[in-house]
Amino acid sequence: MLRFIEYSYKYIIKYLVGYLQVGLKVSSLNKVCYTIIRIIITELLRGNKNMRKVEKLIDEDIKKIMFYQDIPGLSLMITDDKSILYSKGYGVASIATKLPITENTIFHMASITKLFVATGIMQLVEKGKIELNKTVSSYISDLQLRDNRFNKITVLQMLSHTSGLPDCQDYGWHHPEYDEEALKRYVEGLKNISLLWEPGVRFHYSNIAYEVLGYLIEIVTGMTFEAYIDERILRPLGMKHSTLLYRENTDDIAIPHIKNTEKKVVLSNVYPYNRSHAPSSTLTSNVLDMSKWAIGSLNLGILKNERILQEISYKKMWDPVIDINNNQEKIGLGWLIGKHREYDILGHEGSDIGFRTSFAIIPEKKLSVGVFANLDNVSTRKIMRRVFDFLLGIEPKKL
Repeated sequence: MLRFIEYSYKYIIKYLVGYLQVGLKVSSLNKVCYTIIRIIITELLRGNKNMRKVEKLIDEDIKKIMFYQDIPGLSLMITDDKSILYSKGYGVASIATKLPITENTIFHMASITKLFVATGIMQLVEKGKIELNKTVSSYISDLQLRDNRFNKITVLQMLSHTSGLPDCQDYGWHHPEYDEEALKRYVEGLKNISLLWEPGVRFHYSNIAYEVLGYLIEIVTGMTFEAYIDERILRPLGMKHSTLLYRENTDDIAIPHIKNTEKKVVLSNVYPYNRSHAPSSTLTSNVLDMSKWAIGSLNLGILKNERILQEISYKKMWDPVIDINNNQEKIGLGWLIGKHREYDILGHEGSDIGFRTSFAIIPEKKLSVGVFANLDNVSTRKIMRRVFDFLLGIEPKKL
């Protein structure tokens, strides 16, 4: 891609120089214009050469990490607020087929899905169909938990993992459901669970809370959760290779891998899909589509004249609600908020059987990085932060 950009710049300067020389030779102003143009183009080309050096460093680093950690396949994306700076696949989609990972390879995104749920909820807040400080039970009247404290939980508390709800213990990957009623059945089956503590008291990560939020979207819109996200977020952003629904196993899908008791990488015997858990976990996408999501986020909801959310809603989602991890990180509405060096970093991690994913943006630097792996016991978060270091001109710790 960068070679194409460099060629384009050379073509532009050649054209402009010819234009100035042929059409406007006599004017001293033209000489000034030519000088300015030459400086601009030279700086652009120099920037591209620097980026290629960074790409080489990143490329070598990732290959070393994959070798040391025995990662079968990995996909990387880097964007600014305008375009993809770098995207590449490493390794294989499956150790059985040996098909290579490419930028088109589809990965299970796991909990990165929650960012799309939060965006969907905020869209409905903008439309006046949901209020953040209103109780969830006021919208889902037929859901009555035996623990009466559930009736105090607000939408905001669900989004920020401060509802007091426990986390899910069994995702049913071995016995998935595929029909449109799956999410409703799951939520209705929560009646006997108890809260861990009073709502709003402390942070406790809860996938259950996000299943309920997905069902809330269904109740308010009359659409299935998957259809709503597709129609209001994925399609407007041009994420045509992304879905929350089940995919058949094709050559462009990364297969999940795990390490067995002997620490050997093997194929997982299940794929992490269950429609009951679509809101917390089931988005599948590739680096090309996730780059569109990243660019849209860096532009506060706008991509190619399509706006999915107002700027004020991003500010609300990125406003910290509560500290987590001993003040090392905070949670907003769906988004995890932390620091990378001196910069604010916002994003989400994902981990399900056979997959590990990380995505984040640094708004101040207008940069995003996504790292998606088809092995579940690898720290894509550390890889992602190393990539950010390279982009910021900082040498990461030695491997």
